[in-house]
Formats: sequence, C-alpha cells, structure tokens
Amino acid sequence: MHRILKFFNFVKKEPHLAISFFLAPIIVFIIILLRPIIKLRVGFLRSDRLGHFAANTELYLCEKIANKKSRKEIDLFYFPSKLCNDHIGLMCKKKLIVLPKFFLRSTDLLLRSYKFFKPLRALEHRGGDRDIDHLFDRYVSNFQLTKEDEKKGQKILNDFGLPDNIKFVCVTVRDSAYLNWLYEEEGEHHESRNSDIDDYLDSLEDIANKGYYVFRMGKIVEKKIVSKNPKIIDYASSEIRSDFMDVYLGAKCEFCISTSTGFDAIPFIFRKPIVYLNMIPIGWLFTFRKEFIGICKHYFSIIDGRELNLQEIFDSGCAYSTSENFLLENGVSVTNNTKKEIKDTINEMLSYVSGEKNFNDVYSDDQKKFWSIYKKNIIKDKKFDLHGKFYSRYNSNFLNENKWFIEN
Repeated sequence: MHRILKFFNFVKKEPHLAISFFLAPIIVFIIILLRPIIKLRVGFLRSDRLGHFAANTELYLCEKIANKKSRKEIDLFYFPSKLCNDHIGLMCKKKLIVLPKFFLRSTDLLLRSYKFFKPLRALEHRGGDRDIDHLFDRYVSNFQLTKEDEKKGQKILNDFGLPDNIKFVCVTVRDSAYLNWLYEEEGEHHESRNSDIDDYLDSLEDIANKGYYVFRMGKIVEKKIVSKNPKIIDYASSEIRSDFMDVYLGAKCEFCISTSTGFDAIPFIFRKPIVYLNMIPIGWLFTFRKEFIGICKHYFSIIDGRELNLQEIFDSGCAYSTSENFLLENGVSVTNNTKKEIKDTINEMLSYVSGEKNFNDVYSDDQKKFWSIYKKNIIKDKKFDLHGKFYSRYNSNFLNENKWFIEN
C-alpha cells in the first residue's frame, strides 16, 4: 500500500508517469532478459542541487574507472528534476548515457521499490558527494573545459572589462535565498548553516589588495555585496552570471572560499583548493584532501554559558546535526566565526597557494591533537561514510591561540 501511495504522489506531480508506469514492467523484463549478454542498470542524477549534481556524478565516474567496469555493464541515467545547472547537464551527457525521464522514471521507481531489484540499479558512489576513497588524488577530473569553453569564458570576462589571465578567487556564502526559492521548507531547516556576506568583506578587500580578483558567486542571493574595490565583483548579481560561467569560474579559480554550499562542488570536482568557513556541523568537515582548510562555527552551552571544546561538542550529541531546533533542544547554540578568524583562515590558504607553505607539510602538534580527538570520535560514532583518511587542516592560528579547544 505504501508503494502504491508513493507512486500516486509522483503521478499527481507528474501526470505523464501514469503512461510510463505501464511500460516499466516491460522495460524491467527486457533488462532481466538481456543480463546474460549485457548488464543494464537504471539510475538518476541528483540534478536539483548543484553540490550533489556535480560532486556525486564526478565521484561515480571516478569509482567506475577505479573498479574497471566491464563494457558489458551499462548504466542508463535520467534527470529527475529541472537542472540546477544546464552546463553541468551538458557535461554529464558527454560522459554518461542520459535518456528522457519519461522512459526511465517509472522504471527507476519500480526498481527502488523492491530490494531484489538492487542489482538492476545504478548506485551512487558510497560516499555520496564526499571523496572518502580519495579518488580525486588518483584521477584527473572527468569534467574538462573544452578549448571553445576556454575562449568563450575569456571573451565574456574581456567584454566585462577584465584583462586576460587574471588570478581570481571564488567566494560563496550560504544564505536562505536559494533553498527558500527551491524548497520552501529546506531553508529553515538549514538556517544554522547560513552566514552574512558582510562579515567577509574585510577579508575580500585584503585578497584584492594582494592582487587577486574576487568573484562573489551565487544563483540567488539575499543581498548584494557592497564594495568600491573594482577587483571585488558581485558576480551573483551581475549581467554575466550564467550556468556556463559558474562552471568556467569554478574551474579556473586559484581557490574557492565557501561556507559549504552548492557552488563549491564545481571547484571541488576540478581539484581546486577550498577554504571552508563557518562550517556546521563539525562532524561533517571535509577531511579527505590536503588542499582543504577549514574552521567551524562556535558551539555554546546554553546552560553553562560558555563555548564548548572539540570533545564536548561530540559529547553533546550535536556534532552531526544541521537542525537549529535539534541544537537548542540539546542546550547548544552556534555563532559565526569572527572577522579575524575568517581572515586568518583565508590567509593560511594564501600562504599555501603562493608557495610559502606546502600542502604536504607535516602537521603541527596542535593539528595532530585536533585530528586525534576528531578521529577518535568519528570511529566511536561509526561515521565512516563521512570520512576517509584525515588530510585537511583546521585553522592553525585558531588552534594555536585557543589551546583549550583541543583539551580532552
């Protein structure tokens, strides 16, 4: 009964599925009939959210290479929703067999309704959008800009008044605007992950003064960035903003500054260094690449009126939650990083991309202590699906100035 109701809910939203529903058993029968000759599987691409659309797909492709899938195994995909980025969609079609939703949606729903059909489903990388198997260190990106893409992107920048071969940084700061537009209920649920673009402005001015251009990214944002510096470009509110340019800029930037939101998946799949600021929850830190540096929001005990250290955050039960209501129910509140912490973390990344430091440098004692506590809790909580080996760095200056944070 549950499966029937679920199907009718889909049909209510997409009436054409009523027709394709009758084709689904026939398609499944044909797939089973062909298995001795060729193994067909059906799956969908997470086309509604940029982070999953780009990262999940890239990781699937890397895993396919790693597992040396036989030519007799063919996966058929479809886009279940409107594309969040048309250019990523075009790139997917060059790498995968993507068929119209009409032919595969009902078949996919049928396959996912029964466990014994699991061998017929094209499954995602086991880590979702997280490179827990460190595939990115082993393989180049499956998504590459063509020569035509390079020329097109440079021409758009030139027409906008920017010279050739500029060095630039992409900045994406999470707010409620996009999710409130896409899913009305989602924005409130992720409210604790948001922060204010104004808190980053001092750091962006500093980056621009060091010779970089700065592109503030975003498809829909709550407010514009206010700066008189010609090198700070509010791309999200500009005339050159497009799905193509999102990909072009993400692929060509020196590094990305993010609060862990959809756009950063583009520099992520192009193997760019990323600074993660105002991260929450702390248990979700992106730990699997040396080129990542991060810092989390501050967790406070409402009862004790003080900030929690790393071990206490895990002990509070809030280390894996993005729900503000859940945090409050457990007596915890979160506050944003200070402007100094934002600048310190970005400056740490600048020291690496400038060559002053090397991503292969040995961890300091503070880093070793932080990751020792972190790893111990990940193992205890059995959150292996979020992490592989721990390669990234936590804000070094913060750890040096706040020894209490890494006390056991």
